Amino acid sequence: MRATADRLPWLAVLLTLATAVVLLLGPLWSTAEGENPLERPSGVDLDAVLLLGLPTVVVLASLAVALAGRRRLVIGALALLVLGYAVLRAPAPLPVWFLPSLLATAGGYAVLLASRRTARTAPDLR
Repeated sequence: MRATADRLPWLAVLLTLATAVVLLLGPLWSTAEGENPLERPSGVDLDAVLLLGLPTVVVLASLAVALAGRRRLVIGALALLVLGYAVLRAPAPLPVWFLPSLLATAGGYAVLLASRRTARTAPDLR
């Protein structure tokens, strides 16, 4: 049980990374075909920056949850909060894409906490 509990957050990292790769190689990019760059509004398009930058934040937060694992529960919980905030506050298509990763990471962390609690209360029979 403990080995499975330790692996679940890492499987969530792989799911998150795969989602980010798929997004960054495809659906997040729009073509500028037919656009005149002189007619674009001046300034930085923050939605576009967030759209392209948030997959990195989500992957790093998921990785931090997996790395914190059993040893640093507070850091894992904070990374999970950052992950949830990033997914829920992301621009339009990202929450739909990263919600399974968020749920997998939260589930893996919950199983990790539960296995830690049962390991602490279970008597050592060796």
